[in-house]
Amino acid sequence: MLGVARGKSRYRLYSSVAASKPIVAAAVLERLPLYPRPPHPTVASFRELSKKWKQIIGEVDILEQTLDDMKGRAAPAASDQAKVAPVQSTDRKSLQRLLDQRLYLIVRGNSPYKGQKEWHFPEKKYVDEMNLRKCAESALETFLGDLSDVYFAGKAPGGHLDCPDFQRFYYRSHFVASKEVAASKDYAWVSRDELGEYFDETQLELLKRMLPNF
Repeated sequence: MLGVARGKSRYRLYSSVAASKPIVAAAVLERLPLYPRPPHPTVASFRELSKKWKQIIGEVDILEQTLDDMKGRAAPAASDQAKVAPVQSTDRKSLQRLLDQRLYLIVRGNSPYKGQKEWHFPEKKYVDEMNLRKCAESALETFLGDLSDVYFAGKAPGGHLDCPDFQRFYYRSHFVASKEVAASKDYAWVSRDELGEYFDETQLELLKRMLPNF
């Protein structure tokens, strides 16, 4: 777990934290990429070179290679064009944007530890839930309405931030549906690179280490 020193007991850690500062559990909800990213030019060049080399040493049938080349030059059908170049939205409330990247749900509203509006992940102050992950689930359920399309990755937090007035524990989860989120609150689906537009440097540094860069 990022940001928390290892101890003999996780429960002992939680109890000691609870005794000193309030605890906030945040749900980091992620939409996985819907389309693969095009390969890096170096990777693409290597694949092409490898294919030509196999052709030279006789591992690729010449006729098969010729047919593949003809298919590549043929104009794709309308349905294939849609698959190759899907329509993407520029609306940050839409899941149909940046389809080859991971997106994360953030909301803007009163945080559970401050009286001012700001951008944050769905989160809740820990009071009497069974554990911190249940607290994070409750925060996300309040926003989404239900968690039938959400999968939480493990029971341990993926990150921890020690703030002056509270402790925040991050729990990663995945959105396993492509339907749009219907919510009255202000929210956005943003990429890892866009998080810097919404969070301060301290939190951003943790998120950059916690979230995958691919």
